[in-house]
Amino acid sequence: MSLHDGHRERIRAQLRRRGLADMEPHQILEVVLYYTQPRKDTNALAHLLIDRFGTLAAVLDAPYEELLKVPGVGETTATFLRMLPQLFGVYLRSKEEARPVLDSAEAAGQYFIPYFIGIQNEEFHMASLDDKRQLIRSIKITDGIVNSAPVMVKRIIAETIASNATGVILAHNHPAGLALPSQADRTATFQIHRALKQINVQLLDHLVIYHTDFVSMAQSGDFVQL
Repeated sequence: MSLHDGHRERIRAQLRRRGLADMEPHQILEVVLYYTQPRKDTNALAHLLIDRFGTLAAVLDAPYEELLKVPGVGETTATFLRMLPQLFGVYLRSKEEARPVLDSAEAAGQYFIPYFIGIQNEEFHMASLDDKRQLIRSIKITDGIVNSAPVMVKRIIAETIASNATGVILAHNHPAGLALPSQADRTATFQIHRALKQINVQLLDHLVIYHTDFVSMAQSGDFVQL
């Protein structure tokens, strides 16, 4: 066994004994890189990535093209690293498969946040609810919000009717900004509210999400004018 092999086995043994709790960020990243570079010393590359992007989270959120600029990162490693945040989101969503009750902004926020983990473009989602505010189903309506309100209204109405919903909660992310609704968000919300009202369905809330933070338009007063 080489010195390199011995180091890797010691890290794996530590992982088996104590998990990730006592590991430094570069050690965690080093272990992650084992699975894309099984025959290389990944310690130096882990340090290089942390130094380049600042934090482990920043490494995993880094654009594919930026990862490829780091010496030692190839297409396989860049693809794997970009996949991990989205995998975390899928994992969290899979734990909520028992049709949660979204009867508050907090409950809706905790439900929707995992959908946007690792997503770098703007996406628009909706949740269809029954009379008890229990989730019927949730779907992605479109990528983006500002330039696609008419398209979104048609899809939201079609999904609402298909799911026999009596209430709807909307959510979209601001990947490059704060969790604050823009004027375009308010305009789109008004158009959707008006369309849903015509089929006797209530628009319960519209969440604007940034990372793990969110703003409820219903709670912030934006629904007063609806």
